[in-house]
Amino acid sequence: MSIFKRKVDYTSLTCPECGEHLDYNKEAGTARCKYCNTEIIIDAPSARKSNMLETVFDFVERQQDRYEQNAEKRRLAEEHEAARRRAAAKKRNIILGVIVTVALIAYALIILL
Repeated sequence: MSIFKRKVDYTSLTCPECGEHLDYNKEAGTARCKYCNTEIIIDAPSARKSNMLETVFDFVERQQDRYEQNAEKRRLAEEHEAARRRAAAKKRNIILGVIVTVALIAYALIILL
């Protein structure tokens, strides 16, 4: 399965000189009339390379965007986890403070009675 979607356009090519059908040479990006030998440049190879590079750059840009989005998600998850740990530590400290306070009160009551 290809990760790139390809748009296919079909155009019938006719010779501007004699009106006959042109044979398309995909590798050269030209069309040639087999009757009057007229050659027409349809798609310059450098333009095809440019389109291929553009496709690759678009793909890389999408991957970079995904990476940045995932990095942001990881950063938010780490912040959330750190906040959860701080809240748990604060809760433990409060509970420990209450336990120590109750123990001191109990000790004082034992001494006074």
